[in-house]
Amino acid sequence: TRADMPYFLTGTALTALLTAAFLYIFKSKKNTAKDFILLAAALGIPLIEANHLQGPILAHFIRRADEAGKALPPFPFLCLLVSGGNSQIVKVNAYNKLEILGQTIDDAAGEAMDKCSKVMGLGYPGGPIIDRLARQGNPSAYSFSKPNIPGLDYSFSGLKTSFLYFLRDEMAK
Repeated sequence: TRADMPYFLTGTALTALLTAAFLYIFKSKKNTAKDFILLAAALGIPLIEANHLQGPILAHFIRRADEAGKALPPFPFLCLLVSGGNSQIVKVNAYNKLEILGQTIDDAAGEAMDKCSKVMGLGYPGGPIIDRLARQGNPSAYSFSKPNIPGLDYSFSGLKTSFLYFLRDEMAK
């Protein structure tokens, strides 16, 4: 029935990743843009191009029918976007007015945590593992480099390198 059908499909221009709302349709991650164009045409619904970094921000405004009265974030608001290899500080002025105030210029936080976790043999993804272990430790026990980057851009590459040198030196003792 029409009630069970999506109203539209959306994906990025290059990889045609589906947004979370429509992931149930496909089990494989090897779908191409052509697949989504054909599916949208077969279903008679629009295929809307999306920016994969804007999707998680705009997801704040998606509501199920039983959440109709739930408050929406008021404009403007700040959003820390952490998505895979991307991290951004975004000022959301309106649904269609997103202003990037700062972003990673190299490794994202998750990438740095994953690499540090890997060299310690802790597993993947490294962020939750390191976070859990860090809560049991002394936050003042060690000091690592801090980036010196103007503005609101940020870097985790130096932290990762600092940690790797620290680990190398500690293992040599």
